[in-house]
Amino acid sequence: MDPNDLMKLKKQIEIRCFGDTTAFCFRSNELVEVTKMCREMKRMVPEILEVEVDPKGGPGIVEAAMRVYAEKKESMVEVLQVMQGIEAAMKRFFFGYK
Repeated sequence: MDPNDLMKLKKQIEIRCFGDTTAFCFRSNELVEVTKMCREMKRMVPEILEVEVDPKGGPGIVEAAMRVYAEKKESMVEVLQVMQGIEAAMKRFFFGYK
């Protein structure tokens, strides 16, 4: 993945900080937007891996991810790890909130 693709992805995701004055609520517009962005981020994985999604649920994405890790394409690996980190943080937030 070249730097231009990374910048394009960053622009598409549009993750940004929201104001500290925003009220926290599970129905808040900001939280809903962040959740939507995370969902959209998952849909970008095939594009990052440069593979088509198999409608039958085949192992195409998994094989492409393993190939990326095996070939040590650091930029792609870092992007995928960041995306996994964001998803994990969102899950911890929602399931850990009391």
